[in-house]
Amino acid sequence: MTDFADQIRTRYPEGLTAIFAIGATRRTYLMLYRDQLQPGQIDDFDRMASEIHRLYLRLLGDFFALGGQNVIVPVLSYRSFFERGEQYFRHVIPAATKLTNEDSLAFYEQWQVDPYISGLEVLLRQPEGSPLHDLARTYQQFTAEWPYQPGRRKVIWEIASIPPLVFWEMIGGLSDEERQMIEHRIEQTGSLEQIQQVLYKEFTGRVFGTELPMPHFYLGSNMSGDIKYRAPMALALTGGEYLRGYYLPYPTLFLTRENLQRILEDLAFGERLNAPQQLDYSDKYTAALVEAEYQRVLQLAADPEAILGLTRKIKR
Repeated sequence: MTDFADQIRTRYPEGLTAIFAIGATRRTYLMLYRDQLQPGQIDDFDRMASEIHRLYLRLLGDFFALGGQNVIVPVLSYRSFFERGEQYFRHVIPAATKLTNEDSLAFYEQWQVDPYISGLEVLLRQPEGSPLHDLARTYQQFTAEWPYQPGRRKVIWEIASIPPLVFWEMIGGLSDEERQMIEHRIEQTGSLEQIQQVLYKEFTGRVFGTELPMPHFYLGSNMSGDIKYRAPMALALTGGEYLRGYYLPYPTLFLTRENLQRILEDLAFGERLNAPQQLDYSDKYTAALVEAEYQRVLQLAADPEAILGLTRKIKR
């Protein structure tokens, strides 16, 4: 595994950076404990949260073992605080504090990880003394006391972020001198790509609390068939540029280290039929390949069920 990790670190000297949009966590728990639970019933939410948290850390450890350096993990959507009902809301707040519990601290130490928590602007707008406001204060204290060190791996826990609100507050908090400095950097750039890089670096440092390479890939789940995007802040900062997407047809936490390695192999070393810096595909296609691709497209276009994103049919 060390040889592969070294290959990944060589391929990405800036540090391989991922977005893990982990989904279907409740269904993961229900399937893992299917012999102990009534179908569909979660009898102990804290037990579920502990088990899911353990699986989160296992997946992140696999990523680091394979040569990964940074990972953004959207943990909660702000929508979950009102869409899933009062009962879910009462349970999810204690569960969210597991990001700073003893198991998490041991994980950060084992893998030499610096944890960052993003999105607190949203929670801090809740009434003082409310559960969400108190949760944000807990996270603020944790990050304020954490001994951050250069060169360590990074985990960005994205909590209930609303990018327009975060950007609004960030820009509103800039001094005139800071605005002029950013404007000067933009004016000094020589290309559109450099403008993106300048603003990404500036915004990322302020939003996440640390500089971070542009994410190289997004890992999501489309267990229900539909393809979702569950990393609002990271996607808002990058626009999805330079970002490969991988979707699992099963809950994310069932991903094995071997299958994660297959994803990284494809990302880093897979040969794709593209021509990003050429006028056309004249040196890519042969007559046989064009015909084969055409027949493949016709076959797929004739089958409406081949469309990605359709709701999965469930046999009850």
